[in-house]
Amino acid sequence: FVVLSPDWTLHATPESLRKLNDELVAIDPTYFHRGAGLISDLPALLAQKLGDYDRAGTHFEESMRFKRKAGLRPYLAWTCFDYAEMLLGRTLTSTAAGSHEAGSVDRAKAVKLQDEALSIARDLGMKPLVERVIARKKILKA
Repeated sequence: FVVLSPDWTLHATPESLRKLNDELVAIDPTYFHRGAGLISDLPALLAQKLGDYDRAGTHFEESMRFKRKAGLRPYLAWTCFDYAEMLLGRTLTSTAAGSHEAGSVDRAKAVKLQDEALSIARDLGMKPLVERVIARKKILKA
């Protein structure tokens, strides 16, 4: 069993990320939900880091669906935040490439995800996440 820090992708090489991705693709996707928590976001975060935003989005959606059904609200809040961050990153990429329509759709969805993350975080007293979401929202308004 491997324990990864929240910033594990910052220290990984592209080669090690591709190798991990190849290994994860061979695993039954339901495996990641057995561990619940943040492990269920591993495929999404890895796909995001590799620039495969569509696949990352699919994984985030599956993870959120599982967490909602299982009542894992603290983990759902973090997944909403991470998914919003991915969408906002893709928005910057889309806008820079001239695709303003795709960027505005991602931005609108990201704002909804941020609102959900903030609502859950406030309900549960998750101060670090509340602070992160509020800070990110302030940056987006600037």
